[in-house]
This record gives sequence, structure tokens and C-alpha cells, in this order.
Amino acid sequence: MESYYWIPTGMILIADLTIRIGLSIRVIMRKRAASVTLAWLVVILLLPFVGAFIYLLFGENRLGEHRAARAAADLEIITRWADSLRRRTRVEWEGVNPECQPLHRQIDTIIGIPTMPGNRLDLITSPADFFRSLIADIDNARSSCFLEFYIWNEGGMADQVVEALIRARRRGVTCRVLLDSIGSKDFFFSPTCQRMRRHGIKIIEALPAGLIRALFVRIDLRNHRKIVTIDGRIGYSGSQNLVDPRYFKQDQGVGQWIDTMVRVEGPVVEIMTASFIYDWLLESRKSMQELTES
Repeated sequence: MESYYWIPTGMILIADLTIRIGLSIRVIMRKRAASVTLAWLVVILLLPFVGAFIYLLFGENRLGEHRAARAAADLEIITRWADSLRRRTRVEWEGVNPECQPLHRQIDTIIGIPTMPGNRLDLITSPADFFRSLIADIDNARSSCFLEFYIWNEGGMADQVVEALIRARRRGVTCRVLLDSIGSKDFFFSPTCQRMRRHGIKIIEALPAGLIRALFVRIDLRNHRKIVTIDGRIGYSGSQNLVDPRYFKQDQGVGQWIDTMVRVEGPVVEIMTASFIYDWLLESRKSMQELTES
């Protein structure tokens, strides 16, 4: 029996070599930036098995085949909308800073969204001012309130937003909230979330995460968008989560977060609304017809 001790060792070495060669070829075939490709090759070739494991966890943007299929189907709807948007939009560059034109061409080429002139932007540098403005706009909403955030944390003025949304629902306003599964994991299990749902506010998770799901998809890829659109005519975006900094992670000694938001009125709100709808269709697994009927 001792003469066969080398067989398991040989099989392990062959398996390791096969994995390294196979993954190295895959990394090269992905045709990413040379620095990225070289870095992954070093990890795979210098760390037996461990390097392969690290690459399988973080090396590719794995979000699941079914999700990719839904994204492709929904993208056709967005593409048709973007084409109509381009036909409806015309920019008179003589009255616009010419330095913006290269940025316009780049964005239009990459994502097919044209420049949308004629907007009013208000910079908001205080969390309290942001919450007061948002609550006032929700209280004046007539048809829809769409909110998308990475983190929703209970406490302080964030709870006042909840009350404003409940008031909006009582007026017949459609309210939808899309939150990242990991960033807002505590909120999903909170009494506040359940109460909002009881009042008819639709709340769903973006990029659901879990131990089993982690075996098949990249759970470190998160939705960090911070977008609000109200009635399709008012929008908010920036770095502020739906969090009152006075009540967020104060036990960790990090101090209050400092964020900035922009309140927008004008044609660009249509793009912000479309971004939310695309994400909602993807996560809710509903069609555009089902969305408009619900």
C-alpha cells in the first residue's frame, strides 16, 4: 500500500495545475485592462487553490443567469424609450458651455442618453434641509413617490419620511421603495417596514443576498443608488442615504456622516424616473404592463 502514497498527491497536483491553467486562460480571454488581468494571473498562479477560490468569489460580475436574462429583456424597453428621448431632445450648444460637449458625446455613446437642458438644480448640504424638502415634496405628491436607497435606517427625521409616505398613500399616491438587501437588512425586519407595507407602500429588496445565493452570485456587488422621484417632475440624487446621521452608527464612534444632495426639477427627472423603473422591473420580476396596472 505504501507504494501508492503518491497517487493522491499526484491527483491534487494535477487538479491544481488544471485549475490554474483553465482560470488563467479564462482571465486572459475576458480582455480586461492589462493591469487587472496581470493582477488576477498573479493571484491564481501564486496561490494554490486559494487564488482560484478568491477569483471565483470576486473575479467576475456574477449576478445570476435568470437576472441577466431579465435585465436583457427590460433593456429593450429602456432602449426604445432612450431612442424616443433622443428624438424629442435638442440641445442648442451655442448657449451651453462648450466644455460639456465631449461629456455629452461620451454619455450618449456609452448609454444612449442625450443631454437634457432646461433643469433647475438646488444643492442641499444639510441632512435636515434634505429631509424637510423631501417631506414637503412627498406631502404635495399627487400621483407617485419612488425612492431608491442603499441604506434606510430608522430614527429621527427618517421616521418623518415614513409618516409622509403613509399620508401620501392615504391620498391615493403610488409609493414604491427599493432598498439594497444588505445595506438595509435591518430595516427589512423592522416594525416600521411592516407598518409601511400594511399601508400599501410597496417595498422590495435590490440584489437579494444570502448564504446559498453567495455560492452562485457576487454578493459584494450592491445597489448604491440614492434616487427619489416624485410625480415624475421632482427628483433628488446625491450621496445621502435615507438616514438621519444623528441616529446612525453613533455607538461606533464615527461621528455624523456628511453628505450632499441635489433637488432637481426639469426634463432630466424623466431619466431619473426611468432609472428607478428599470431597477424596479428587474428586482420585482414584473412586466411594464403589470407595473402600470398595480
